[in-house]
Amino acid sequence: LRRRKWNWSFMITGITSYLTVINALILFFNLIPAFPLDGGRILRAILWKWKNDLQWATKITTRLGSGFALFLIFFGIFSFVTGNFIGGIWLTILGLFLYRAAMASQTHFYMNKVLQNAKISTFMTKQIETVPPQITVKTLLDEHMYKSHHHLYPVTEQDKLLGYISLQEIKTVPQDQWSTTLVRSIMVPLSKTPTLSSDTHAMKALSVIQEMGVSTLFVVKDSHLEGLITAQDLFKLIYIKISSKEMEQLNNF
Repeated sequence: LRRRKWNWSFMITGITSYLTVINALILFFNLIPAFPLDGGRILRAILWKWKNDLQWATKITTRLGSGFALFLIFFGIFSFVTGNFIGGIWLTILGLFLYRAAMASQTHFYMNKVLQNAKISTFMTKQIETVPPQITVKTLLDEHMYKSHHHLYPVTEQDKLLGYISLQEIKTVPQDQWSTTLVRSIMVPLSKTPTLSSDTHAMKALSVIQEMGVSTLFVVKDSHLEGLITAQDLFKLIYIKISSKEMEQLNNF
């Protein structure tokens, strides 16, 4: 009985010690001053306080983060080549993860900076071709899609948005039923349609597009369609703002 009790206590002590060491290593690793690790965020806050320049602080810590990630990748490859297969693979995977996270954090920061205070009402498309719900799929194709070449159309009735229809919905209908199937019966209803208000910030719109996996958002007020915004519109705005900022810097230089 004493022997069993001693073995049980030894097992608990061993597991506790192992978990303590693992957590200590994780804590130490997370405090490395490489963004987006917590240590990198702390360093960015210190640099931001020092220079009062968040963009510069983010740039420095992101470079440290990507550099540390590349070190892990190359060290992992070296370990793999020299015989430490498991450790090498894990270091390489961890390095790749950190590198992607550092680049994604930097991209998100600059996009947020470029799109700050920009509302979608200023650059959304207001002249929109809509279709009524009572037309057939054949009429939709012949009189709209084959002429204007849009892949998606808002469905409206008395200026109220009911939903939308796209090629994705049309594909579900056999061709011999196009002349009898109404748009109303296959459209995506408003309850499943991603909508925003006109005073929504551009960064919020971009986040919704990324989270929902859609390319188009409808701008609606009291069920009335005011416009639409696409991912392409947002990226075009980012390009214009970045280009204008670069031109301004060149002129100042």
